[in-house]
Amino acid sequence: MIRFLRHIILSLLFISILGLADGWGQDINATPPATQSVCVGDEVTYTVFGFPGSTVEWYIKELPAASNPVGSITLRTAGPFENIGGQDYVDGKFTYTWTTSGIYTLQIKEISQLNCESNLGDVELRVNVNVRPAINSFNITDVSCSGAASGSIDISVTGGEANALNFDGTTGGVQINSWSPLYNASEFTVEGWVKLKSGNNYTSGQYSFFGQNNTVEFGIDGGNLHGWVHTRYGQSYSINSPVVNDLDDSEFHHVAFSGNRSQLVLYIDGVEVESLSVSIPISDYFGGDPSDYLRIGTGVFDGGTSDPFDGEISSVRFWKVARSQSQIFNGMTQTMDGSESGLLGAYPLSEGSGTTISGVGSFAHDGNIASGVSWTTSAPIYQYRWTKQGDASFSSSNQDLIDVAAGTYNVTVTTTNGCTVSETYTIGTDVDTEGPIAKCKDITVQLDASGNVTINATDVNNGSTDNCSAQEALVLTIDKSTFDCTNMGANVVTLTVEDQAGNQSTCTATVTVEDKEAPVLSLLSDLSIIDCSDDETIIPQVKVFSGLDLPVARYTDNCSTTFTVQYRIQLPDASFANDYGSAANGASVSDPSGFEFPEGVSTVFFRVLDASGNISNIESFTISVNHKPNPSEINF
Repeated sequence: MIRFLRHIILSLLFISILGLADGWGQDINATPPATQSVCVGDEVTYTVFGFPGSTVEWYIKELPAASNPVGSITLRTAGPFENIGGQDYVDGKFTYTWTTSGIYTLQIKEISQLNCESNLGDVELRVNVNVRPAINSFNITDVSCSGAASGSIDISVTGGEANALNFDGTTGGVQINSWSPLYNASEFTVEGWVKLKSGNNYTSGQYSFFGQNNTVEFGIDGGNLHGWVHTRYGQSYSINSPVVNDLDDSEFHHVAFSGNRSQLVLYIDGVEVESLSVSIPISDYFGGDPSDYLRIGTGVFDGGTSDPFDGEISSVRFWKVARSQSQIFNGMTQTMDGSESGLLGAYPLSEGSGTTISGVGSFAHDGNIASGVSWTTSAPIYQYRWTKQGDASFSSSNQDLIDVAAGTYNVTVTTTNGCTVSETYTIGTDVDTEGPIAKCKDITVQLDASGNVTINATDVNNGSTDNCSAQEALVLTIDKSTFDCTNMGANVVTLTVEDQAGNQSTCTATVTVEDKEAPVLSLLSDLSIIDCSDDETIIPQVKVFSGLDLPVARYTDNCSTTFTVQYRIQLPDASFANDYGSAANGASVSDPSGFEFPEGVSTVFFRVLDASGNISNIESFTISVNHKPNPSEINF
């Protein structure tokens, strides 16, 4: 609420009205009377000052009809006293709850102990009771999994409409009477809410927002959001942002233009859209002609009724400081009470009727509304502030929350009429009853030298997933992990996948067990034979041996108990009598016995194949057949 202060002395009576919230004093005897903005449901406490023992009555009338007194209080006769103008007064308080939107006048009458009365209406306050916004529906989506950021809160807000001025784009505008506060300023901010008319061509020509001609000018120029400044030393700077089409959507947008001696900045909806570095000497100030006054909606660029705006404007403010981005964003929908540092004047444009506007601020002047401008009730402008309990780092200015974690969230919705509504919502966590998606893959493994192999569940997992648990958090188990020679071939294994909530799913994989280990053949060199040929009369001499088969004790395997024995005979001339897997002449396929070994040194090579077809190492021994003498004759 705004604090209003008014002193009036009538027949030795003194009365003031004082709202108890923080604020600054305004002359309630102004024409039009000072204005207080409140919201439906606000309970406001007023303080009145008068003579000790006086009776104070207060009246509330809804323009233009008056009503009976709402109530009265009797001021105390003893101190403490408030000395104002050399006269001692006492205070009293009354509280009133504003329950219905509209425009009202609060009037005070004092009746002294000597039955002297002040005139009704000598002390009065104009009260704009604004509609408070309401969150009329919401939808909460709980997070599907613990720790996930998948929750959402969707809210629907209505109400909170505010008055605005509608400019017809021809000649109408507002001039702030005899006031040029931006002249001689070293920094500034001008800001407000604007709504462009859909379908209008803003790509050519100039359209005034608000500012002071020939000093600080702000609006649309040639399709650009445009700011221009002029200094007393004759410097001029302009800044443009080609985003004006972003404003042309028949919705209200907040626009701001700030500057100081080193920088000019343009903002839309509290977001910086363009900046320009400037260099203005410390001895120079903004200013063109001090007779050019503040204007709204027309004459900002060229004065008078030129460059009229075509659309709606609400809640305009002028500052003697360059507001920061955060100050502009956080203050867009806040109601100013006049105590804000650097505020020259804030014009909420909440009057709703008449041809005069009033501002708050220690220097604010009234403004006159020209023809071509009419009052309208604008669609509400909402600003959202989300916080999260227990998490000071969380904040959001979006209407809805999307993809957020579980927790309790507070939202405050503020409109440009200064009214707010706050609610608290909690996003919970759904109970996870959904099982994982088990994915298996078939694998082939080989037995080791001992005839065994071990696998893990991860070996047959093919990227199993879960709606909540991360893959690394899934528990994987299999029903069979060790295999030996008895498991040669295809084996069906079941993989069980369990998530953090205990939900399980299964799939099957085929584990093919192979034996790739070759048999081992020991050295055979000790089997070498040296002998003479069988018959010296047969040329060439040969020798046939028996018992040349490979002893079973000479070879082993990890799995097989049945083997295939193969040999190869290399003759003394380095040729081969046979190849592996075939029989040498006179011998069998696996035993060289019966082969006629020629005179000289032959080598017998052996190898063994297991049941899986693995081939052992090759070992050998030699057979040496020596020449048997054959005497030809004896002479005698």
